[in-house]
Amino acid sequence: KQNDCKYPDKNLCGAGIAFKLVQALIKKYSEYWNINEGWDKWLLDMAGVATLADQVPLLDENRVIAYYGLKVLRKGKRKGLAEIFNRSGVDVSKLNEEDITFTLAPRINAASRMDDPMNAFLLLSTTDSVKARTLADHLTKINDERKVMVAQIMKEVKKVLSKRRDEDADKPFVVIGNPNWRIGVLGIVASKVVDEYKRSAFIWGGDGNGFIRGSCRSYGGVNLVHIMTSLPENALLEFGGHSGAGGFSVSHEEIHFLEDRLHQVFQDREAEETPSP
Repeated sequence: KQNDCKYPDKNLCGAGIAFKLVQALIKKYSEYWNINEGWDKWLLDMAGVATLADQVPLLDENRVIAYYGLKVLRKGKRKGLAEIFNRSGVDVSKLNEEDITFTLAPRINAASRMDDPMNAFLLLSTTDSVKARTLADHLTKINDERKVMVAQIMKEVKKVLSKRRDEDADKPFVVIGNPNWRIGVLGIVASKVVDEYKRSAFIWGGDGNGFIRGSCRSYGGVNLVHIMTSLPENALLEFGGHSGAGGFSVSHEEIHFLEDRLHQVFQDREAEETPSP
């Protein structure tokens, strides 16, 4: 697993790994597949977008992929991306990192957060100008809806937490949720809660199929994988992620005990880290 390697800050994102796999396969089988030398470089735009959107440290190979990915993107060969940038007033020939992070990535991510992820794939792959315009309009629209939804949830969060201010004062984390909250936006909400309250956040909602799922984000160097692994066996149905961010699912019965169980784990962690007199 990547996150277990000795130098985790130099990891490739998932798309970076996929790109390296494609490179290796082409090197080995290009003569059988009749692929021209250098063809794989045209895939650097997608690897570059993912590298910047995932906000992995731009060190070593990540930096190379991001740099040359932008160069390919500036060619404007992907019609769907060109339409997204045109609607945002971005000059494709002068693209920079912030254009990817703040303009393109939220619209691509909106497909899975608010709708069907396939629409993002179609935007990235279409060669049809009409379809590109339609998809760009759709993703822009649902991204605007996503912003409104996140703002509404944050308003609810602040209202609830203001009432719980005294009882939560000493807790190094926030646990809050509502079955009506869309799970696709909870990662964004969790990040905003961390920024606002300077505490790790566990935010949950309903997935529409009777299950409770959530997202968590870390604050102050808390290792979320360690925290979730330390919970009692039946506390979560499943969980995953890395030290700074993760996801989890929990039963309707167990969600009532999640906050208390997290409190115990955080206390145990603090006791382990406190040096003996």
